[in-house]
Amino acid sequence: MEWICLLLPACVALSIQKRRNKWEKRDIEQFLLWAKWVITINMLTMVAVLCFFGFSEILTESFQSFSFALKYLCLSLFFAIVVPYVIEVFRKYIGVSLEIGCIDENK
Repeated sequence: MEWICLLLPACVALSIQKRRNKWEKRDIEQFLLWAKWVITINMLTMVAVLCFFGFSEILTESFQSFSFALKYLCLSLFFAIVVPYVIEVFRKYIGVSLEIGCIDENK
């Protein structure tokens, strides 16, 4: 159950991102992107569980409890669905431009 809770949401996020961006990447690039999603989603979920739900720690034994594992899986699936869309909105509508130039000291 622990592996499903930790690894499955990254597959969901990767498939959403792949479908939205319509890209085909090589296997190693896809694996690295999946690994980034695993880290990102689990970090967000663990912070939410620790801060907002009053747990003092998350251990591997916690995932043996079906109720905890189900809640963790639901929360991480929520992040797996929402975060790709948030990233897409930020990339599409929020831009940062940087202009580098030299200062003319003769003026």
